[in-house]
Amino acid sequence: MNMSQENGVHQSMEQGEACWWFVFSEDRLLISTDVDGTSSPAIPFIPDIGALNVTVIRKEYLGNLKGSPAFSVEREMGTSEPGGMEFLTLRQILVVMDKETFNMAGRAYHIVNWARNNQYCGQCGSRTERETDEPAMTCSECRLTFFPR
Repeated sequence: MNMSQENGVHQSMEQGEACWWFVFSEDRLLISTDVDGTSSPAIPFIPDIGALNVTVIRKEYLGNLKGSPAFSVEREMGTSEPGGMEFLTLRQILVVMDKETFNMAGRAYHIVNWARNNQYCGQCGSRTERETDEPAMTCSECRLTFFPR
C-alpha cells in the first residue's frame, strides 16, 4: 500500500488499484458508450489515467466513490476521445447513471471549474498556487485564498 498526495489530500491506495476518472473537456464528461447494447454508459474505472490516452491539464482528488478513489481531470482540448467513449453533458447522463455516481460527477464538474477559474487572483491578478494541505488556491502576492464552494 502506498500513500499518495493529490493536491492537498492524502489517500491510501493499493498499487494498481482501479480509480474512477471523471474526465472533462469543457463542460462535457468522458463516459464509455454502450458498444454491444448490453450495458449503460459508465465513468472510466481503471488504475491509470494514462490508459485513456488523454493529455491531463489538471487533476484533483475528489474522495472515494463506492470504496475506490475518484479524481476529476481536465483534459487538453484538441485531442480525440478514446475509442468506445464519448463526451456528454451531465444533463445527457442524468437518466442513465445511478444517483451516487451522478452526484460525484457534479462535484467533479464543480472542482474542475473551480481550479480552472481560480488560476489568477480576483483581487490583484497575480497567479495563484495550489495549497498542499487543503483544497485551496492562494495568491502568490496578496495571499488571498480561494476555496471550492
